[in-house]
Amino acid sequence: MRPGRRIQRNGFNRSAVANQLQQQQRFVTFLAPVGGLLVNEPLAKSDRKSARVLNNWFPTTRGARVRGGSKLYATLSATGEPIESLFSHVTGSTETFFAACDGDVYDISIITDPEAVPTADITGQTSDLYSTAQIGTAGGDYLVICNGTDTPQIYDGITWSAASITGVTSSTLVFVWLFANRLFFIQKDTQKVWYLPVDSIGGAATEFSLAGVLPTNNPLLLGGRWSYDAGDGLDDRWVVISETGNVAVYQGTNPSSATDWTLVGTYDITKPLGKNATSRPAGIF
Repeated sequence: MRPGRRIQRNGFNRSAVANQLQQQQRFVTFLAPVGGLLVNEPLAKSDRKSARVLNNWFPTTRGARVRGGSKLYATLSATGEPIESLFSHVTGSTETFFAACDGDVYDISIITDPEAVPTADITGQTSDLYSTAQIGTAGGDYLVICNGTDTPQIYDGITWSAASITGVTSSTLVFVWLFANRLFFIQKDTQKVWYLPVDSIGGAATEFSLAGVLPTNNPLLLGGRWSYDAGDGLDDRWVVISETGNVAVYQGTNPSSATDWTLVGTYDITKPLGKNATSRPAGIF
């Protein structure tokens, strides 16, 4: 045996094969199929700008676009009234999906016949444009919805019931959001915000007025929380926005405390398109 020489068994040199495989590996970029569907040439020699299969894709001069179209999922109005609100209740791995249409609220989680109008969970409402918020308490996870004309409704994961909120005419509450484990409500056509005790879905509401903070006769439209670290924590800011885009930002967790509730600042933004004009991805609302 010569020094430094590797023993070969059955004529198989593992090191040489491994090196050969490593040298053969390389990255290949597949471009968008701007050349379209091409099936009249060998696959091994096909143009990388073409495609052998195009399912629901259409080539363009700059890339590819998804085929448009729709599939009927559910019918909620025999007269063709539009659906104005979609919202869900989530607890654990269970999600219940709701839609509001023609004065009714429907559970559309499972639809067996997309052309038949299902039985409504809530009926006789005068507005289908809802604001919603979900809160978790010791008693469970609750979805709260309000529209500014009807008594707010609460879903406990099984049934709906009317919210029991005192101190304010609850049918005038038009927007709801969760901040620091409290539910906050905007009273329609006012500069008043009402809030409930911590971890509560009902009871006596307390008024917090923005009069003198925002321009006079400028009703509030929506509220939310603004996170500085893209998460939920003590550094979140409480935010309200008026119909014309005036913004007030507060810091703290208890509006009843002079030491735990301070005004950060007021700002002006573009007029919001509606009360559901915000979402909360990565540090927004």
